[in-house]
Amino acid sequence: MIYLAGPVPRDDGNDGVVSWHVDAINALANAGFRGTVAVPRLPPGAEADSAAQVLWEHAAMSRADALLFWIPRALWSLPGLTTNLEWGVWHDSGKAVLGAPPGAPRMRYLRFYAELAGAPQAESLRDAARAAATIAARRTQGGDSSKP
Repeated sequence: MIYLAGPVPRDDGNDGVVSWHVDAINALANAGFRGTVAVPRLPPGAEADSAAQVLWEHAAMSRADALLFWIPRALWSLPGLTTNLEWGVWHDSGKAVLGAPPGAPRMRYLRFYAELAGAPQAESLRDAARAAATIAARRTQGGDSSKP
């Protein structure tokens, strides 16, 4: 399983911010990934930081073979504050990929820790998906899907 981690539009596109998840799923398919993709989308009307949602996300990230962090950060509409915390928890797990478009603001620390941990980095969603698919295949073949 690959978990899609990153900022999620809270208004289903009504604020002009479109979710990147469909593009990520397509990029994973194009990279040859045929497994399950976990997408942390809230049901309509659900609270973003409800206990049930946080528990579901944590459990899914724990079970995932790879974590594709895609951070198309826009400071006012898609800040990725929760994503920063999740990256901090998982960056050195051996299953995290850090992706962000060139010029995405406030990425210096995340990139620093990716480099320190040896986590793959990408500047396109396509390249991030390929890296995540590779990690998932390696971990699935080796039978290891837990956080080290």
